[in-house]
Amino acid sequence: MDANAKTGPPSAPVVFEHGDASSCSTALLLSFMEDLKLCLPCTCDVHSGEHHTWTSPGGSSAHRIDFVAIPQMFLPRCTYSQVLHSFDGGNAHEDHAAAAIQLSWSEERKCIKGLRTHLRHDRAKIASNCSQIAAQNLSSHAWTTDIETQVQGINDALEKALQKACPLETAKPKKWFISDATWNLRSEKLKLRKRLRQSRRQSAYDLCALMFRKWADRISMTEILEAEDHRTTVVCCELRLACQFWSCTQRLKRHLCTDRNRKLQQTLHATGPQASAGTLLHALKPFLGTTNPKKIKRACLPIVFDENGQICRTPEDAQNLWIQYFADMEGGQRLDHQSYRAHWLEGLRQLRDDATIDLSAQELPSLTELEVAFRRVQPGKAVGLDHVPPELCHHCPVLLARAC
Repeated sequence: MDANAKTGPPSAPVVFEHGDASSCSTALLLSFMEDLKLCLPCTCDVHSGEHHTWTSPGGSSAHRIDFVAIPQMFLPRCTYSQVLHSFDGGNAHEDHAAAAIQLSWSEERKCIKGLRTHLRHDRAKIASNCSQIAAQNLSSHAWTTDIETQVQGINDALEKALQKACPLETAKPKKWFISDATWNLRSEKLKLRKRLRQSRRQSAYDLCALMFRKWADRISMTEILEAEDHRTTVVCCELRLACQFWSCTQRLKRHLCTDRNRKLQQTLHATGPQASAGTLLHALKPFLGTTNPKKIKRACLPIVFDENGQICRTPEDAQNLWIQYFADMEGGQRLDHQSYRAHWLEGLRQLRDDATIDLSAQELPSLTELEVAFRRVQPGKAVGLDHVPPELCHHCPVLLARAC
């Protein structure tokens, strides 16, 4: 900053051992620095070289009136300070020299990524491929096997059946209502855009080369005329590509609207007149919103304050705060996964050794009751830790009822 004021004698923690004489604006500069808790690294031992930053027009005197101010807490991170007399500021009359400092520090940040379920099957194909999923043989364990191994085995068998019957496609439209003709039209649009960009880039290179050759006087008049004719040809080609690109864009927009309206009518007709509001909302969800990552609004973290009144800046901090809150409210103790699993296994052992279980056949759920329970699961819900999609429960209740 161009302070137009001297620092005055040493006055820590703003001015250090390499102080200066006082001027009429010194008191105002020190008051400003103290109010904002700033300091001047050029007045401490990290400074190297000359101190003056301004030379009078006559060259009779030199003074230090330009500074780089940093927060006082950053002073230990300042490793170097110097006046750059060789720096060209682009001014016709250079009476000020630039002041520069170097800050160096290291900091470790823990990146918290959202927990995403990496599914290896297409959930949208489950409803139409129920017969293929049901034809898969689900291996089961013996009744003497522990419950944890049985559940994991069933989940793995269901995942393999889904991968075989509903595989993921490597390249497909983000919107499921887009037809193959529209997808091919999009590929044509991308190719035209790439050709147009390459043509414009090459034209800029040719023009730059022509300018430098003309500046160096290494081009004849005949070559200049040939270059102008070539430039005219290139501009005409660019105009043709631009027209093709615009035409392709308009056709793509019309195709998207047609595909969207046709699929929307088919979806509404498939839901039936007796469909509930929740079913309609789930059916219309794929038609809403944009697929452009630049236009998608990401949900921000809810504002949660910690015990010091500061906002939790990471999801992990907010989660730990809520866990501690409910632990204090319910008088519980937080356990990690291994401790919680050991506690659960100990409870099962005590139940097996101490409890007496006497159930009749009428108290056990029948296959029909299990099928009804699975069919009530609404599609579109979030997938849990078992990675079993709700669509499988809703559309394949017989398979899951017999597997359980």
